[in-house]
Amino acid sequence: MEPPTIKIELEVDNLKNQELGSWPSKPAVAEDGFTNLEAGDAKGSGSYLSVQLTTIQAIDSKHSLFVWHTVYHPGVGRRFQSAVLVVKLSQKPSSPASVSGNIASSVVPPVRIQQHAPRKAFGGTAEESKTVHWGLELPLTVSVGPVGIGVTPCTERKSAVEVDHAFVIEGSVRGIPQKHTCVWTVEENKATERGVPSEVRFAALIEHSQPIICEVSASGWTAGGLKPSHHLKTKTPKEARSLEVDPSQYKGKLVEFELGQDISQYQELLSSWTGKVEGALLEFDQTVVGP
Repeated sequence: MEPPTIKIELEVDNLKNQELGSWPSKPAVAEDGFTNLEAGDAKGSGSYLSVQLTTIQAIDSKHSLFVWHTVYHPGVGRRFQSAVLVVKLSQKPSSPASVSGNIASSVVPPVRIQQHAPRKAFGGTAEESKTVHWGLELPLTVSVGPVGIGVTPCTERKSAVEVDHAFVIEGSVRGIPQKHTCVWTVEENKATERGVPSEVRFAALIEHSQPIICEVSASGWTAGGLKPSHHLKTKTPKEARSLEVDPSQYKGKLVEFELGQDISQYQELLSSWTGKVEGALLEFDQTVVGP
């Protein structure tokens, strides 16, 4: 079975760009009529996200594990400076039931997000080797002597390699009285301007009693070339980015984690979840020739 997939097309948010002063007085338009975000794509917008539910695992009668695999597709000549993914979860309303001859209104029980991941993860780079280290905390060391925090001694070459973060991922859960919405932000380091990773995986441990309705939206900033930074908003209509999911129907059909029904095992899994996708970030395996 193919994982359920949502494509979220993005469009320039003219109002917000004008408010923030990042929108030119007259947007540049290519000869074929498409803006820079649409260049090379005559059938749709240039910048978009694809979101796949690669894991829909029913753990027991009350808990499920969801994993969203996101892929970031900036427009031609652009990069994502930052991207925000919002996942809102609710439960399908129960069917109306007859009680004492009267039709009772359907009741929607709440969804509760028990745990989400990553909460905060960093991608660090060593400038000399261009190696990307993706972890839950910055790859910094505290050294003894003249070398301070943020500098790792390199004994073989008798020099120091400064380490900084190339990007950061932050996640939070929202909702009252029950937490039902996950918000993840992926943002580049403005000093390096390397963009965000091309792929990131987000996960959540969910408590529920009915099939789940998963609604996804996104926004972000893109930059590149001679154009200014543009704020993007969700263009895809709500009905096209919402999925009704019954975890029991996906048993053995998607990626699953063999951790049994012990909820603490899944909580431990998410506590070390960085969001890393193998192959999404590659280190340079050859010498970078300077000018």
